[in-house]
Amino acid sequence: MPFSHHSHSGQFCKHAKGTLEEVVLAAIKQGFRVYGLTEHIEAGLSPDGLMKQFTDFLDEAHRLKSAYTSQITLLVGLETEYITEDDLDMLSNILSEHSNRIEYIVGSVHHVRELPIDFDRATFDDALRRFAPTIKTDTPRARLYNPRLRFSEYPDAYNRLERNISFATSYGALFDYPGRDVVELVRTLGGRFTLSDDSHGPQGVGEKYPEMRDYLRGLGVSELWFLNGPTDGYVGHVFERGLAATRVGGEWWDDCFWKR
Repeated sequence: MPFSHHSHSGQFCKHAKGTLEEVVLAAIKQGFRVYGLTEHIEAGLSPDGLMKQFTDFLDEAHRLKSAYTSQITLLVGLETEYITEDDLDMLSNILSEHSNRIEYIVGSVHHVRELPIDFDRATFDDALRRFAPTIKTDTPRARLYNPRLRFSEYPDAYNRLERNISFATSYGALFDYPGRDVVELVRTLGGRFTLSDDSHGPQGVGEKYPEMRDYLRGLGVSELWFLNGPTDGYVGHVFERGLAATRVGGEWWDDCFWKR
């Protein structure tokens, strides 16, 4: 403890700040023990340009992973994007080209029928008016401009949400920063929770973690899990890319990190 599985840097993400190394140094300074580096599959680039940018990211991420191995465990992954079918093809190409260097995947959706839903309130409202989507798969984005939204008030969306959570739970996926109603659904379906800061630069590392601790404690979340390499003798489920989910020992909210 603690850990984050989701971060970005201005070096490889147009809407973030700072270098990847500055993000890592901020995580070390704050006392993180496991920290995930997960740049976007950036939209708007040519296939060759995207492949080069992501190769550069992987080179730098793995350099940092080796350079700071005595101070922090760095995980190297990516955050998905889906705008058109071409994006899924590009993701497949990247995963195939770099299969031994991408340790895990953060699943996310930022667009509905090619229209961004988290750019600003006007664009979000326009997406709802034009397309009336039944579910926004990345659930925090559905609350970005409507924090009081409850999925149970939208039966079609709720049914799809339940379907998606059931599927993700079936292969052991971890869930981060869900709303209260989604927490209950994840818990009912046997899902496991983790922590992520979705930092977009060194200034965002660990942002709102004290509030997140209080929020999860208030909801009665008694277990947290994080990704790491399986230890010797590990007998649990190992994900396709070689990482395993490890339960935080003891009472996670009493970890010394929270007293810093």
